[in-house]
Amino acid sequence: MPLRWRLRDGLATGVLWVAYLGLVRAAIEGVIDLLHGRITSLEGARVLAVAPTLIDYATFIAMNGTILIGWALYNWVRFHGPDRRRSITPVTPEAVALHFGADIDLPRTMAATRVGILRHDADGRILGFEPVSLEPEARGSPLEAVPAK
Repeated sequence: MPLRWRLRDGLATGVLWVAYLGLVRAAIEGVIDLLHGRITSLEGARVLAVAPTLIDYATFIAMNGTILIGWALYNWVRFHGPDRRRSITPVTPEAVALHFGADIDLPRTMAATRVGILRHDADGRILGFEPVSLEPEARGSPLEAVPAK
């Protein structure tokens, strides 16, 4: 990832953390004061009123962090190492023809053609393939490629 994208992401993350901490500052200060014994019973009642919400936040953050770290570890184990960039084996024209129950010439024609119209029935069986030229004079009218019903 380019350096400027990483800097942008880091800046955005920092701004959002500052905004979040600003929003929960009063609750954090209340909990700290309560833990240090610098709070009166009336103020303590106010702080304790938001304690269940803070506990829910902490639980959610812990669960979310566990899931995200677990996902990152899974991806690291799954995709690290020398074979992580190994591509899948290419599909052969024979395999395509066998899969669709078509003649071997059909996938070869499709592979050699940049644009074409593939016709199939309601069950998905291939009925035919028409290569379409990209040259304007060879194309003709776009309505000619699709038969009228």
